[in-house]
Amino acid sequence: MAHRLAQASIEIAAPSERAFDYAIDLENFPDWFPGAIRVEAVNGCQVGSTGKQYVEVVRLPTGREQFVTIQLRQAVRPQRFVTEGDLPWLLPRMEMTFQSSERQTTRVMWAMSSRRSGIGVILLLPLLRIVIGARGRKAMQRLKKRLESSDRSFGATHLEQKEKQP
Repeated sequence: MAHRLAQASIEIAAPSERAFDYAIDLENFPDWFPGAIRVEAVNGCQVGSTGKQYVEVVRLPTGREQFVTIQLRQAVRPQRFVTEGDLPWLLPRMEMTFQSSERQTTRVMWAMSSRRSGIGVILLLPLLRIVIGARGRKAMQRLKKRLESSDRSFGATHLEQKEKQP
């Protein structure tokens, strides 16, 4: 049974394809998600392909840094993607959905759940909801700022930035 920890949403003045492509490239994650320090791809799968794996260095609420392997479990461009991480005490699952509107904006919805069951995670749920909820709300604001920036490189995907380097 998954425990919903937090959810947040925001309206972004960007096409859903652009928002999706930026967010699904998890090497961009530290640029907009608080607590994510570094993310690196660790297998040869293309960005957006089910099975794509990353290693994230995340700052825990205690201040300690932790390595987490993340795998893309589902992706339907440009509507939705789901990732799962192997942080043992949490087993996080992140879901993002992207809904286009007639006003050329995208409603981005983010949610984080725990796949872990047991008394330990149940006891931690109130604290986790506060911390992860605050990070998620801040993340949505940062994602909006990145994608609405007039500096196109500011919201460029990690791959687009690599391609522009000499």
